[in-house]
Amino acid sequence: MRKPNFFIIGAPKSGTTAMAGYLGDHSDVHFCEPKEPCFFSSDFPGQQLVKREEDYLALFNEEQGAFDAVGEGSVWSLYSQVALRNIRAFDPQARIIVMLRNPVEQVYSMHQELYHRRYETEADFITAWGLQDSRRAGQNIPAHCKESAFLQYGQIASYAEQVERLLQIFSREQVQIVIFDDFKADTRKTYQTLLDFLGVGDDGRTEFRPSLESRRHRLHWLGAFLINQPDWLVRVKSAVKGVFGLNQLGVRDMVAKYNTVIEKRPPLPPEFREELKDYFRADVLRLSRILNRDLSHWCQ
Repeated sequence: MRKPNFFIIGAPKSGTTAMAGYLGDHSDVHFCEPKEPCFFSSDFPGQQLVKREEDYLALFNEEQGAFDAVGEGSVWSLYSQVALRNIRAFDPQARIIVMLRNPVEQVYSMHQELYHRRYETEADFITAWGLQDSRRAGQNIPAHCKESAFLQYGQIASYAEQVERLLQIFSREQVQIVIFDDFKADTRKTYQTLLDFLGVGDDGRTEFRPSLESRRHRLHWLGAFLINQPDWLVRVKSAVKGVFGLNQLGVRDMVAKYNTVIEKRPPLPPEFREELKDYFRADVLRLSRILNRDLSHWCQ
């Protein structure tokens, strides 16, 4: 049975989906579909697509052939308190990829993603940021939010403690940390670095399609329905697929595509951007020391 041997573990909204797509296109790499099974994040049960190891491993056996690298991209693993130790118990030799982004940009993008998924119902990010304390106390949690910890924007983008925990569990040689600025500036070079890290040959790729940065629903109620489908609809679809021998119907994807609008978000108000810089400054300096790289420009 095929087992994954590398893991893109975070951080969310830092280029992981694009990189998973690039690596998955390589002939010597097999990437999990869906990208984020979240099997090892047992402290986020609402996010886990599978909870039994046999079901998890089954996700990697649909495609025939031998691959040098087999991976998945559950981006909440870095934030999770238990996922990294679970991964190490599963494979002590696992290779770990981390992608980190300027936290000020990350939290703004994270809010948009959670709002799109209906985990977040507050459209205004400044207001959502101000709700963190009450939500930590269990208040103002949206009905469709599967994990209230995902609404703690400041904790998610405070990387230093998360990276320290990672390097206590895995050796530095098993970890490759990618800074989003580098990935964006020279995607080809970053891609080559990761191929080397995974022990697969360069396929000569030079074209890299851009990832979609920001999206919203045309009709918010329809987006909520598609993401949080009622049990009766799931059962009906399963029955129809069984009768006609189909793997998928495709209707949901067509409707979701129509209902999704790609747009550029307005910039953060300057005074609030400065507030976020102040909030993250100490953590960024701590991360700089851990990585032996000056990232202070993130908060300047």
